[in-house]
Amino acid sequence: MVLPVGQPRVALMDYYQPVLNEIVDDHGIQRVEGPGHIVSAHSEWVEVCQHTQWFVGGSADSKPHYRFRRYREMIRDFTASQGREALVDIGCGAGLFSWVFLDWATQQNLGYERIDLYGLDHCPAMLRLALEARQRLLQYLPDYPAFNCSDDVDALCNLLTENHQADTEYTITLGHVLVQAHSHDDIQNFTRVITQVMELLEPGRNCALVAVDADSQRSALAEGWEALLGNLEAVNIHYRDVSVHPTAINDSGRAKRASLFLAR
Repeated sequence: MVLPVGQPRVALMDYYQPVLNEIVDDHGIQRVEGPGHIVSAHSEWVEVCQHTQWFVGGSADSKPHYRFRRYREMIRDFTASQGREALVDIGCGAGLFSWVFLDWATQQNLGYERIDLYGLDHCPAMLRLALEARQRLLQYLPDYPAFNCSDDVDALCNLLTENHQADTEYTITLGHVLVQAHSHDDIQNFTRVITQVMELLEPGRNCALVAVDADSQRSALAEGWEALLGNLEAVNIHYRDVSVHPTAINDSGRAKRASLFLAR
């Protein structure tokens, strides 16, 4: 669908931070400075809200919208297909990569009825936050797509299968995930999700894999990225490296991209 002339869709970049701060304040949660980077599977509601408010809500940003802009740079040169576009965000947190993806869709003049959003996060409280943020963002974007999310890999794979539609291209993202989660079990879980996507992908459709992580953890990101690609090769999912254009906030040491394909 082409958006009607004279009715531009708002940019989520303008609203996600006020909404996150509103959630914290409406729930009477005290803001904290410099919480730890890691959110465990057992982190509770207050902790995940404090963490997200600091790292995504703007409090930690000496550079405005730092994470949002890093994620946006990694997909801004993607071109929408004539079919559907799906985001599968591994380690989705409160939904930052989905907000970036929806703004990309707007720039591509792509109607939201052609967008599918999926998220995996090991922390149920974080998914609660993601769903509440989406609910509040509906006041600005009434056609905001459903966010199909789970803390369970099997459940997410089922959601992918149940909701898959023909002619869908996929973008799989890992935003600030691989540095803190690249154990054998983590990589196995990520591989299962990606394998499910590739089994659904039709011939001629594309699947992009994108990872963005901390500037100070380049070696850990490289280790996690190589482990993931190695695991994918072992299950017959192959890849082509896609160069990361260096900017002030991204380069090949702190962000990775690949195109995935099956040997048929």
